[in-house]
Amino acid sequence: MRKRICMILTALTAMIFSTSVYTAEQKLSVSLNGENVSFSNAQPIIVNGRTLIPLRGLFEKMGYTIDWEPATKTATLIKGSSIISMRSGHKALQVNQNSSILDVPAQIINNSMMIPLRAISEATGASVNWDANTKTVYIGTITRQVSPEISIDPYVNKYMSCISPLSEASESIIGILSSVNDTNISDKLDELSDEIEENLNVIDGVYRQLDMITPSAEFEQFHIKAKEAVGKLNELAEIMQSMLNNEYDYDEAESELKVFLKEAQEINSQMNALALAL
Repeated sequence: MRKRICMILTALTAMIFSTSVYTAEQKLSVSLNGENVSFSNAQPIIVNGRTLIPLRGLFEKMGYTIDWEPATKTATLIKGSSIISMRSGHKALQVNQNSSILDVPAQIINNSMMIPLRAISEATGASVNWDANTKTVYIGTITRQVSPEISIDPYVNKYMSCISPLSEASESIIGILSSVNDTNISDKLDELSDEIEENLNVIDGVYRQLDMITPSAEFEQFHIKAKEAVGKLNELAEIMQSMLNNEYDYDEAESELKVFLKEAQEINSQMNALALAL
């Protein structure tokens, strides 16, 4: 029976913690010298208030040849006598014999090397400008300008800061479930129970922090749904805890969890729609 609990919780935890709180993202477009830049895989995204753009697609359109070294996760870009080097997870940017430090590192997201906007300006001398109305990054390679910081609604930064503990919570719980085997299942499920207890406090803290935020009118409906999603996540975690503590009939708990999961996914879909409309 305990194996059955583990199987149920493994599947549900992966879905619950990955879908219950949507990460607010804004659709971004990139224009290079007046032409739209298409990205075949990863798309431009905002991470912790910083805009990251896929290296491939942009630099290739700028005429660079890209060499990728998987062992060191280093990208080398070559165009004529210009050689640019950057490494995933590092803030250092090398352009010929000159080095500079970026505010955020290049990083791999969804199997694509992503670079901060400042890297474009530092590496190529291109101008980088932001149109908040159309959410478009305009890149020009003719004259150099100082790259401005993208203006992002303060709510996005506050929201991202509030929900960041949930990511660690999900990784911890899923990690415990993934390590369960025939010989350690009792100990691991006891460990999981303790972890969920701790994370109930984390979830409560996230909700209270969200409750203290006053969003701009543009994000008001999204914020309401975000709080609703965190509340639903708390209910789900409480049911999981009760299930592990044998306070629920397993069939009853499994059925109730599935209902709550469906509700959480519906909330997440609504948040997704609201975010895409921003």
